[in-house]
Amino acid sequence: MKNNNKLILFIVILIMSVEVTQAQVILTKDDFPRQANFSDTFYLSSQVVGLPAEGPGQNWDYSNLVADEFNVNVYSEPGNDPAFMTALNKRQRDLLFLQFFLPSTGFEALDDMGWYDMGKRSSTVSYSIQPISGSPDDSLVFVGGADVFGGRIDKVKFPTAYQDHWVESHVETTNFQLTVTAYGLNKTPGYQKRILTEDREVVGYGKLTIPLENGDSSSPMDVLLVKDYRSAIDSFFLGGAPAPSFLLGAFGISQGMMSADSFYVFYTPGYGSPVYSLDIEGVYGTNPVYRPAAAKNTTSVQDLPLVELSGFPNPVSAGQTFTLQLAGDRLTGQVELCDVLGRAFFKKTLTDGTESVSLELPATTPSGTYIIRVKDDSGNIRASQLVQIQGSN
Repeated sequence: MKNNNKLILFIVILIMSVEVTQAQVILTKDDFPRQANFSDTFYLSSQVVGLPAEGPGQNWDYSNLVADEFNVNVYSEPGNDPAFMTALNKRQRDLLFLQFFLPSTGFEALDDMGWYDMGKRSSTVSYSIQPISGSPDDSLVFVGGADVFGGRIDKVKFPTAYQDHWVESHVETTNFQLTVTAYGLNKTPGYQKRILTEDREVVGYGKLTIPLENGDSSSPMDVLLVKDYRSAIDSFFLGGAPAPSFLLGAFGISQGMMSADSFYVFYTPGYGSPVYSLDIEGVYGTNPVYRPAAAKNTTSVQDLPLVELSGFPNPVSAGQTFTLQLAGDRLTGQVELCDVLGRAFFKKTLTDGTESVSLELPATTPSGTYIIRVKDDSGNIRASQLVQIQGSN
């Protein structure tokens, strides 16, 4: 009798353990449907949240997040750029060097090994450095061109599963010309060399819940949790030799500068972007970022065909007419003009068969960058574009 009781107890424990055990999550290339043309909408929150528990079979619930704003990255086909013929797509990815703005386009690639950043193409831009050097004749010119990164950092490897671990580096180069009359420098060529290293490890798997666009909780999604430690070393060269320390000091930089950060990233099969991410040691908190589209009907935003969109003039003045040209599928739905926080303050209905839409912009619109969104009847974002409005302020 005692043996029978022990057997029954063992069976009950075994059944209970099966019920709470979650299946392993594996991410393959077929599970990562990233396309050349799409709009990637992500929401940002300033809430400070706890860091996720690591390990197998976890349940992470971040459904109580409240978004402060949303942003849209617009990706497009790379075209026939000779330096990036094997790239998947490109997007505007402007850079900042100290206080200097560098217009740039980033290229990314996807192959059987993984998903990674391939390089950048920047524009030539010139800045006066009189506030630094004291001379109105002094300048710093960033020389545009292609920078194909040396090496490779896979943000996702194929296949990826729990406890996978990889450490990879690539080298980025930014060319410039420096004129400092006091030191006899006249358009002297130089470059910044950055060695970026990422240590990525899949530290957990389980179920993740995030907010939907309307604030409701999503259904739990199967996810992998990746921890990423990222570090960079910057070196500076001038006239074919390491830049002198006294000159670097004037810019507030030094040879071999180091920086580092770390964050968690969640990925789910069937969606070609991170689902949720947060800083591990963020200066201003954990800075959660999430994508409701990943959880919407358990399909990704890429499952919906995107509409090719062009708008002109851009920039446009407040009070002017801004014309949107739609290509491909004819939509019924709505066009919205939103501020950078995602608040729509101007809307217009799309009628069946619409190919172009004219928006009479309010004359009181302040200057700034805005987002044009095209939604279908179900409220899905099918196209978006940034527009610069020269307004009344």
